[in-house]
Amino acid sequence: MKAIFFSLNKIKPNISGNFRHYSNFSLKVFFKKYGIIAFFTVSLLMGMFFGVIYAKGATDTLYKGLDFLFTTNLNARLTQDFFETFSACFASDFVFMTAIFLLGVTPWGMPFIPIVCAFKGFGTGLSGGFLVESYSLSGFFFYLVVLLPGVFAFCLVLLTQSNLAFYNSKKIFITLFTDNQNKIIPRATMLYYLQKSLTLFIITLGCAVLDTFFWCLISPLFGLV
Repeated sequence: MKAIFFSLNKIKPNISGNFRHYSNFSLKVFFKKYGIIAFFTVSLLMGMFFGVIYAKGATDTLYKGLDFLFTTNLNARLTQDFFETFSACFASDFVFMTAIFLLGVTPWGMPFIPIVCAFKGFGTGLSGGFLVESYSLSGFFFYLVVLLPGVFAFCLVLLTQSNLAFYNSKKIFITLFTDNQNKIIPRATMLYYLQKSLTLFIITLGCAVLDTFFWCLISPLFGLV
């Protein structure tokens, strides 16, 4: 019995050590590591909030004008075939990814990246508000089940690309406009940025496939059209 007792004491978890580990959390370190991507996330969420609010008073002209980027014409989307739906989903995502990518290869792109994130959030909120305004509770569940999975996946990719683009733009700015002795080699920086961006563009393609899957297979079950 003594042997069993002492063996249990040996495998007893170090609870006090765990508490000390969690108590070492530093808000300063957190913002240093994740502050930029957290800022872009807040920008996207704020844009989404204003999009939902603005949808209540938006006109049909605005909805028609933004349908290329966002879902504001449900009838047209539901009558498309698989290839047309995929093209629409990928084209919309590709526009935002390309805008962020191009901002990342300029020294002045840093302040404009959160604006693109906010605009994506605005369109996402506008789409949700449009569906709720037009179809009430059915529109809400349609947005939740059909649109949100693909939108959520793409927003994660967009935020990752935004974080990558910000730091690349920052490195280019430092290289061109400061006298820092530890300048980053532009070629190595750009190769890294291009490789990571290419991976994210491929993932964006997967997000479009996921979005198309929900549009073609699940949206007809709601019978909104």
